[in-house]
Amino acid sequence: LPFHLTTVSGPIDGIMDLLYQDEGGQWHLLDWKSDQLRGDDLAKAARPYLGQLALYRWAATQLLGQTVSAGICFLQRPETVYQPPDDLLQLPAGIRVTDAGA
Repeated sequence: LPFHLTTVSGPIDGIMDLLYQDEGGQWHLLDWKSDQLRGDDLAKAARPYLGQLALYRWAATQLLGQTVSAGICFLQRPETVYQPPDDLLQLPAGIRVTDAGA
């Protein structure tokens, strides 16, 4: 799902890998990563992508008008989805979004 954000620093365009609604009506966002994982620490492997995931989640929340959960699925281990705590999914420093659209 493509999206466009207007920020005070300029535009940001992105594509969400998977956005779906479960049977209970909750929306979920998954971002696929093809990294070669070393060890079992998915939180450490996901750390470089938290800013990106926060932007995606913010955009999805704005587009849908409701809360969206977000997770990272490493394709090397597709059975496990890392869902970071909400406090780690803050917009990156210096990013202030002024508008969102598809």
